[in-house]
Amino acid sequence: SGSNKSSTVWRDAAEIFWQVISALAGAEEKLKFEHRDLHWGQIVIQKRINPDGGDANVTATIIDLGLSRIETDEDVHFSLIEDEVFTGRGILSDGSHSDGEDEIEPDYQFDVYRMMRHHNNDEWSDFHPLSNVMWLHYLATKLLNRKGLKRPSPQARTTSTEGRKRVSLSKNHLESEWSAYQHLKNSEVRLELRLKEVIDGMQGRTSPRKAKPGPVRKQPLNSRKTGETHKSTGSTVQLESASDVVAMWLTKGW
Repeated sequence: SGSNKSSTVWRDAAEIFWQVISALAGAEEKLKFEHRDLHWGQIVIQKRINPDGGDANVTATIIDLGLSRIETDEDVHFSLIEDEVFTGRGILSDGSHSDGEDEIEPDYQFDVYRMMRHHNNDEWSDFHPLSNVMWLHYLATKLLNRKGLKRPSPQARTTSTEGRKRVSLSKNHLESEWSAYQHLKNSEVRLELRLKEVIDGMQGRTSPRKAKPGPVRKQPLNSRKTGETHKSTGSTVQLESASDVVAMWLTKGW
């Protein structure tokens, strides 16, 4: 529970996010990889309790590469996404889903499918790592808003004598939980800003692309251009891939 004084839920959540972005970044660099279907059901979480009674550790494993795009020296492997996938009920108002009597609860997952299609102009063979950024935004929103985790306090507040004695013992824990939450929250904000152009275009608020975007060729992390520092996240990294999201996290001291 998020209200437990010894809870590590936000550190666990941030660790899940970190492991997923690291795995995607490594696959991007080696295989020009896009998962293209990285909803919550495709991430297996295992929790390990340390024998000495310390904090729990989590391991996140990405599964089901059925819709993924992988490039080797010999070939490019990818799958086309069935048309019905793009009609699922999302949370964005783009008019492309079927409201009808669909009993499935609206989910951002279905918006991400349409965002990918809008971004790549329905051309699935080329490498468009921004799709991984889209799924990372989806994951951040899930961890922050859909898993029932209580927002941590930025500092310990207590008036009892016993409580004051516990403050010094719990200070590092509270700061760690708050730091983990802030990492996730700042990432969600920064990712949303990056995807705003795609979402606006999909919703018809901007002119459609005049030319099909070409395949992306990755540059080394230390040679990528940086943009203006974002005033709330302090990040200067251009978020075009999972590798860029890794760089953003590292600049924030994770």
